[in-house]
Amino acid sequence: GEGEGEGEGEGEGEGEGEGLELCDNDTLKSLMELVAEFKKKTKNASVDRESLLKEKEDIAAGMKAEVTRLQGAHSSTASGSAASGGAESEGEVLGVERCVAYSEERFILFGVLDGRRMVVKVGREDDGRIQKEIARLREIKQAVTDVTLLPGLGKAVKVGKYDGVLMANLGIPLEHVHCKIEELQELADMVVKHVCAQLNLLHEAEFAMGDVHPGNVVVRKMDGRWSATLIDFESARKLDAEPGKIYRRRRFAPLDGGVSKYADFEMLCYTLASMFDPTWYVAVGEGDENADNQKHRSLRKAVLRKFDFEMDTFEAEKFEDCWEKYKSANDKEKAKSK
Repeated sequence: GEGEGEGEGEGEGEGEGEGLELCDNDTLKSLMELVAEFKKKTKNASVDRESLLKEKEDIAAGMKAEVTRLQGAHSSTASGSAASGGAESEGEVLGVERCVAYSEERFILFGVLDGRRMVVKVGREDDGRIQKEIARLREIKQAVTDVTLLPGLGKAVKVGKYDGVLMANLGIPLEHVHCKIEELQELADMVVKHVCAQLNLLHEAEFAMGDVHPGNVVVRKMDGRWSATLIDFESARKLDAEPGKIYRRRRFAPLDGGVSKYADFEMLCYTLASMFDPTWYVAVGEGDENADNQKHRSLRKAVLRKFDFEMDTFEAEKFEDCWEKYKSANDKEKAKSK
């Protein structure tokens, strides 16, 4: 996703946690180095784009082959453990199924651990962001009244020599959900109910989520009912602290760029609006990033007007009233267009 950063990050922390094996950490390291080198090349405008695309395909193929090999190694380890009556490694073994995102700094891997579907974010040795995220997770867990109400919080693990954050796989990102408009309305209502409750819990503990968008809200349907959960607390901040460097999706960022209770709910407004507006992700600046940003700011302001959402009158407990106003405004627009 697109992101932006401001200033310097705050908070330090050690990434200590139980061991987690990926069967072959040397291969993982070589893949991370390949990706880092590729990222550097993409920043060089003189590099031939076709050769870069070919290299990207080669890296992707290498990663796919490694995931397949890890699956085989996991199966062998599991069989060996069952036969011997014990584990062959000091840590638990993650059966890697796929790599869904990677960057210059990290991998995000999906897999199975002890029969449960899990996600692990693995950082390079010099990845300060993941160290800070681990420290922040510990602070949040100590501060909230009931940590079970924030199932998207991860825990620190060691993946070989690398620091990582291990989380349960709680569903699919909201941005990847496709359903009929009637079901979409039901889903949006549940997003409001569940995400509001989780934001309020964070705010009571004096933390802001910092980065609410459709990629950080995962949903699933069980027994005919939707549930929604916040994930990825990398951008969470203490409400009374300097926000520092925050990576956000520009199209969902608060207009004033701040970190506050109000800003979290403002980003929730944009998240909900994007579910019903197919043009939300469409570039509107005809290739000009500045023009796109300006026009998208106007779009966000229009969304806030529909929600009747203003900083001066904001009350978290009345957000559902704002949501009803937004739905009513949308219904009126549809009736007018007909």
